[in-house]
Amino acid sequence: MKVIAQFINVMKFDKVSILHPHSPISLALIDNSEKISHFEFVEKAFNQIGNPVLVSPDAGAYKTTHEIAEKLHADLIPSNKVRVDGAPVISIQGDVKGKECLIVDDLADGGRTFKFLAEALKTQGASKVFLYVTHAQFNYGFDELKEKIDHIYCTNSFKDIDSKYVTQFKVI
Repeated sequence: MKVIAQFINVMKFDKVSILHPHSPISLALIDNSEKISHFEFVEKAFNQIGNPVLVSPDAGAYKTTHEIAEKLHADLIPSNKVRVDGAPVISIQGDVKGKECLIVDDLADGGRTFKFLAEALKTQGASKVFLYVTHAQFNYGFDELKEKIDHIYCTNSFKDIDSKYVTQFKVI
């Protein structure tokens, strides 16, 4: 991050806007940076679904998901993951039986952790599981995710995705 921040800083931008930064450290390292909240995009997904329970996928996402839940007056279910032999083991701290759930996170590379979390939520009785990620790569496509996640919401901050399975909010 320091190398990339130095590269950006050398360009002497008047302002650097960062949408849903993965780490607050980037805001400290990049001169004249400002955080752009992902709230409006989560809110759009939340409203399209119709008041789902928000799910924080791990400790790193909990704070921002908690802030969003408070603004939306939504229920929040924290979850956590630990890796055992490379595979995520998921624990969910709350009741999701009969509820629609919206997992909220900053980015998805392949999405494997979200697949395991969605499976755990449905095993515990969630009626549907949706996923919102601000920065969507999905390097392995959607076939595995479709098995457990009902629909994906994201922005086009990384790339444009042409799929009926994905609702993409335009930011750039």
